[in-house]
Amino acid sequence: MKRATLAACVASALVVAGAAVWASLTLFNDDPTTLHVKSGELSIKWLGQYRGDATFPARITWCPVTRLGLIEGIAGDTGVAVVLYEKDAVTAGPHPVFTPNPVPGSDGPRPGATVAFRWSPAPDTLLGFRSEGGGVITLQLGKGTASGTIAARLHSVVKQQTL
Repeated sequence: MKRATLAACVASALVVAGAAVWASLTLFNDDPTTLHVKSGELSIKWLGQYRGDATFPARITWCPVTRLGLIEGIAGDTGVAVVLYEKDAVTAGPHPVFTPNPVPGSDGPRPGATVAFRWSPAPDTLLGFRSEGGGVITLQLGKGTASGTIAARLHSVVKQQTL
């Protein structure tokens, strides 16, 4: 990838939670209609026309009905959201990043992921970005922890800017 023509958003995510986080999402869920929410921390670094980094309080939400996991890191007007599209449960390994499809019921690949990023570089400016296809999110699941990396190209929702 050429840095001048293809900006990349490279994020390093560390989500740390209690020992029950991933076990409750994958192993010990007796009620498939329960929505699970767990807390942790998410650190990101972005490159491209704009550069920066941030660490956010984060949470993971899992919905077994839709089989979607949502990782959110938000502080003030800045935040990142990763939607994990899973077959049955949150899984370790690569999740190809794709462009969000606005058509209801037409999910992308499973496992797969989409990414959204909102950032306020100045008090009167708010920029929004969403993922384009071609990147990958790689998750590692440990005993009581989850970590991973995000390598994705994000495109401005309004302007011709990329991260």
